[in-house]
Amino acid sequence: MLILGIDPGLGGGLAVLRRGEPAMLADMPAIWIQRRPKGRRREYLVGELAEMLRSVTLMRQPSDELRAVVERQHAMPGQGVSSCYSLGYGTGMVAGILAALSIPLEWAEPAAWKRAMGLPRGADKGASLELASRLFPGAEIGRKDGRAEALLLAEYGRRKG
Repeated sequence: MLILGIDPGLGGGLAVLRRGEPAMLADMPAIWIQRRPKGRRREYLVGELAEMLRSVTLMRQPSDELRAVVERQHAMPGQGVSSCYSLGYGTGMVAGILAALSIPLEWAEPAAWKRAMGLPRGADKGASLELASRLFPGAEIGRKDGRAEALLLAEYGRRKG
């Protein structure tokens, strides 16, 4: 069984578990764009993401089931309009690519998957990093909370069966 965990934010990540072990771990493909007259912003690299997800389908053996667990994103009070747009765009983009590749999608509410994984209510990204590092000591998570959360989403999906 292959389980793909996806944290769809610009700082998110992707992780694939094969028989409970990490088979792939990556940052969400994005690039910084210089805006004029000031500032920078991040944008998704849609083609690169589509290629990454297509490569996951090629990892599948004939007997493997493949499914994706994606964190459902929600706008938060006080969040800016640009952030809300980016959040919705990224989530829809991921869902669209998965549908095009015929990868079954399961949405995971943040509170539900974090509770099921034993993270305390209101836990910060550091708690996800710590838990993912403890569950998958050989995984190259670094200080990337998007990778950590993608791994935990995949593990959540594995445990749910």
